[in-house]
Amino acid sequence: MQQHHSQYRGYSIKTQRRDLCWTFTLQSTRPELPNFQGQRFWTATQCERLAIAQARQRVDRALEISLATPLKEPDRWGSQP
Repeated sequence: MQQHHSQYRGYSIKTQRRDLCWTFTLQSTRPELPNFQGQRFWTATQCERLAIAQARQRVDRALEISLATPLKEPDRWGSQP
């Protein structure tokens, strides 16, 4: 079974060959990043390069969503909404 590791935008990407496709897991290397712990993602590709590209897209989407979620800011009187 083939396995490879790479890094992308604060995540460790571990790819693994399974039967006719690749799977990947993502582990954040910083606590403020969205967490994918315990999730294995299946790809529909037999090419490792494309599997890594899919993993990077998953990271990009997670970071976009986390950045789009507004943080609650105090109003001008100092109380929380």
